[in-house]
Amino acid sequence: MRKFLVSGVLAALGLAGCATEPFGNYSNAPASYEKGIVADMVTKLSTDYPPARTRLNLEQATPDLLGVTLVASLRAKGFAVAELNKPESAEEGNARDALRRAAHPFFFRAPAPAQTTVDMRYVVDQVGIDNLYRVTIWLGDKSLSRAYLAQGDSVTPAGMWVRKE
Repeated sequence: MRKFLVSGVLAALGLAGCATEPFGNYSNAPASYEKGIVADMVTKLSTDYPPARTRLNLEQATPDLLGVTLVASLRAKGFAVAELNKPESAEEGNARDALRRAAHPFFFRAPAPAQTTVDMRYVVDQVGIDNLYRVTIWLGDKSLSRAYLAQGDSVTPAGMWVRKE
């Protein structure tokens, strides 16, 4: 009985460790491939969602080149992007707001909310063979997926965007 309990606890801890960050960039793609993938992702998002009227809540950390490029490209296109950051303490938030009010007492007001807010997550991974990559973007409860074929120094779409409602 004791061995069963110990093995059950160890199995639960092992599974919990595997599921910490299921989203992000899992490919070892060169920077030129990632830039092409990001450009296509931004084009698709701006086609489906109006950039100046959409706020994207990025629900994952973006520490790599692909994530940083994606956030910068979305903002350059006109999207409001809320990145996942560590929560600040109440004192830090109050001090920050006090400094803003002191610097601009007449102009300080809360920003107007965007008309549409969409929670966003993504996965970029390599599928099977060395030159095939897959992107999946989750927007709320919907997802978009597309495959890319690496040729030379760039990637080209290997098919249409697939949408799951």
